This record gives sequence, structure tokens and C-alpha cells, in this order.
Amino acid sequence: MDDLGVQIRRFAAQAPVTTGLIVSQIVTFLAIFFHQARYVAWMVTDDALQQPWALFTYPLVNGGPIVGLLITCFVLGWVLSSLERTWGSSKLSAVVLSMTVGQGLCLTLGSYLLNHHGIGLGGIHLVLGGMFVMWAMLNPRATVLLFFVIPIEARFLGYLTLFGTWAYGGPVLGLFALICPLAGWYYVTQPQGRSRSQGPGTLQRLDRARRKRRLRAIEGGKKD
Repeated sequence: MDDLGVQIRRFAAQAPVTTGLIVSQIVTFLAIFFHQARYVAWMVTDDALQQPWALFTYPLVNGGPIVGLLITCFVLGWVLSSLERTWGSSKLSAVVLSMTVGQGLCLTLGSYLLNHHGIGLGGIHLVLGGMFVMWAMLNPRATVLLFFVIPIEARFLGYLTLFGTWAYGGPVLGLFALICPLAGWYYVTQPQGRSRSQGPGTLQRLDRARRKRRLRAIEGGKKD
């Protein structure tokens, strides 16, 4: 049990943004499961023009079945933590926020152009799909076990994710849903999309400071 606690703390230190998103999924799921949805209802919307703040908060809510929660947390811990190690926490935060707001705006715009008068924004699935496409195109030859059984290259899963994103919105609105994942795909083909953000993040600086203090304490003990 102690080893599990150490692993969780290490994961949280290495991937704080990913950890925060996983925690939000669990907390909001529990709130809805125990019939306290009123506490998270403000985070989702049927019309972003009426509740614009929901453009920033809708991926934080998980109202699906427990199987969906487990899959979401697994993919977050796998894909987003990998991207966070590649890019750093600051850059991942900026990309996730851009994907979140961009997806919300594109779908809202598309729904109004199609006279749907708004579209429901709730859940992380579309944002996570876009982030998965980016990860897959950064690691196109990586082997992934589809359904934990069938080996398949990541790029093909990326293509399947794009198809699923389009199918989710339908033949026309689905095209609006594809804008941000395709933009993310283009981004990771550029040099800035493959590199880490400049400079260490806050947690990395704190970790370095702790290590320096420990080293000084050890050196001081040896001198004594």
C-alpha cells in the first residue's frame, strides 16, 4: 500500500495537469452519482452563448457510467501524462485549454449556422479525442492494444478517432468537430509541436529546490 502511495505521489509530481483532470473526473462523477449534480451543473451547458464560462469548464465533468469513468481516467493517465512529460506542464495546459475552448466554439458556431440554436457541452470525450489524435501523430509507429487485445499502430487509432469525432457530430456538424483535432494534428507536425516548453515548470523548480536542500543537509551531516 505504501508503494502505491509513493507511485501516486510520484505520478502527481511528474504530471500535475493530468492528475488534476483525473481528480476532476472522479469528483464530478461522485457528485452526480450521489445525486448532487446541482453542484456541477453550472460547469456544463446547452448553449455556450448563454453560459460562456462553460467553454472552459465542460471537460471537467464526468456524468457517464462507471465504466466510462475508468476508461477516461485510464486514457488520461496514459495519453496526457505522456504529452505532459514531452511538453511540460505549462505547454500541456495551454494546449488542453486551446482544445477545450476551440472545440466548444466550433461546435457552438456550427450548431447556430445549422439552426440548432446551441449544442450541449459536457464531458471530456471530444477534448480527449483531440488530444489522443495529437499523441498518436507524435507517436505514429507506437503499438497500441486495441480493446487490450489487438495490436495496432497509434496512427491508425488516430484516424479512427478522427472518424469517430466526425460521426459524433453527424455529416455536417461533425466537420466543425474535426477542426480542432485536425489543427492539433498539424501543430504536432511542426517543430514547436514536438519540443518541450522553455524552462522548468513550477513543480519542477520546487522539486529541484527540495533536492538541493536535501543535498546540503547530507553534505552538512558528513562534515559534522
